[in-house]
Amino acid sequence: MRSKHSVTDVRNGLETALTLVRNILTSPKDIRLYRVKRGNPAFNKNLGRVGETIAEERLAICKACPKLLPTGNCSECGCFMSQKVKLPNAECPIGKWGHVEVTFKEEN
Repeated sequence: MRSKHSVTDVRNGLETALTLVRNILTSPKDIRLYRVKRGNPAFNKNLGRVGETIAEERLAICKACPKLLPTGNCSECGCFMSQKVKLPNAECPIGKWGHVEVTFKEEN
């Protein structure tokens, strides 16, 4: 059975994936696993999340951006944008939206 995708489509997809991996590996500020292990406050469960309106506005900006991949990842930082837009300390890697001040929840 023949694939519906041409060789050019496959090559372009692989080049896009390779670019994404290169961007993640060569940009220390965007290596998310490192940040999680080091305690990035954006992933702190006690830190609130942005409101639904702000998250929707951020995601709309991302959806209009040519850097957003069909997978929903940003080709600049590699993040899943549907999740990143909810984090108050997160910022767009190319400056289209910034962080939002929120307060820490008190633990009992």
